[in-house]
Amino acid sequence: MTDYGSEGTTLPNGERLQGKIRNEAYYQIDKNKMVTGFITIQQDEHGQPIQVSTFWDGVLRNLTFGFEDPQLPYPPDFSYGLLTFPTGTPLTREGITWDGEPALRYTLLENDIRHEYIISPTSGQILYLENVSSPRDAAEEILNQEMLVTVERVDSPPEDALAYLEQEASDYRPLPPQGVPAPPGFDPAGHPLKIVTVFADDPDQPSRFYGDIYAGDYLIGRVDFGGTPTGWCERSPNGWRIAFNYSKNIGDDFYEDELRWYSLVDRKIHIPLPGMRLTSEITWAPDSARLAFGGCMENLISQHCALYVYNTDTGELIDLGEVPATPWMPRWSPDGQYVASLVPSEDMQDIQLYVVDAENGSIFYQGDFDPLRWQAPPDSPTHEWHISFPRTMSSGDGCR
Repeated sequence: MTDYGSEGTTLPNGERLQGKIRNEAYYQIDKNKMVTGFITIQQDEHGQPIQVSTFWDGVLRNLTFGFEDPQLPYPPDFSYGLLTFPTGTPLTREGITWDGEPALRYTLLENDIRHEYIISPTSGQILYLENVSSPRDAAEEILNQEMLVTVERVDSPPEDALAYLEQEASDYRPLPPQGVPAPPGFDPAGHPLKIVTVFADDPDQPSRFYGDIYAGDYLIGRVDFGGTPTGWCERSPNGWRIAFNYSKNIGDDFYEDELRWYSLVDRKIHIPLPGMRLTSEITWAPDSARLAFGGCMENLISQHCALYVYNTDTGELIDLGEVPATPWMPRWSPDGQYVASLVPSEDMQDIQLYVVDAENGSIFYQGDFDPLRWQAPPDSPTHEWHISFPRTMSSGDGCR
């Protein structure tokens, strides 16, 4: 039994194991003392399987994630269960009682980590271990705990464990979202968001990512973010929506982004402009209804690239056509009246800063942006509005 605490460890699909995990393993050892088969099962504290692996008929299978590899018999190694340290290791030792029997406690302090072991004085078998962060200027924190539940020889594993040997390895499938679902009527507005990334397909070469969204202590839902984890998502100022660039594979490892937004209230995905290819990240207006972005509207004959504003309440799309080419990093003025963006030259040597009216696209300000110092001109209104332009697209921090 391992207690991973709140930090946990990570499975191949990106799912974090937290809290108490029971590891149950059965080994078949032949007369030559070689492992010719095994069944290993990881379960959460409610008894639900998290990960199952088997070795049988020369094949190692991970039944949870669909991995399958040939495997030769191998000698068992149970030395993990015995306490061994190099001679001279600074240990403290004391006699204690454990589960009603005499036992020994060994303690080792190493790099602000205190390791404690409780062992059988007759066999040296580790019965319990605990690793504790013990910095001098901060409170102690238990990093993990492990307890040996039982070790025994059996004629056969129980039937429910043997049943796994009859299962074929299936295609990878992510574990369902973990956590307590938000109750009806829950308002996420006042709660910070946490997004846990989960591989939607092959964890060795993922091409698509899910995100499990949590508000406070509750699970809101799972969102398909496409080919980019969290999709450079941006949360609306009122806290009720997130918008993101959904990156989709169009063949030969080429990806295109489209606008999607997700309601944290009714937990629905919206795909309002399927014919629009995004060329910038998305930003919310202060009114939490309008979105600004650079994009190219395509048809069978041509495409038109511009700065756009889309109203998620009304469905209205405004082409702010005064801005040439494809703008970068749109930013709203505090009153929601203007949108500022950067427009590079074709050779990427020069950058123009445009500030335009969000209703009709008329140019309110235009000036040379300094690409070396990465600064707006001194007379730009963006200084007064406390607007800055990051050098790269955000990684999803805007969804907090």
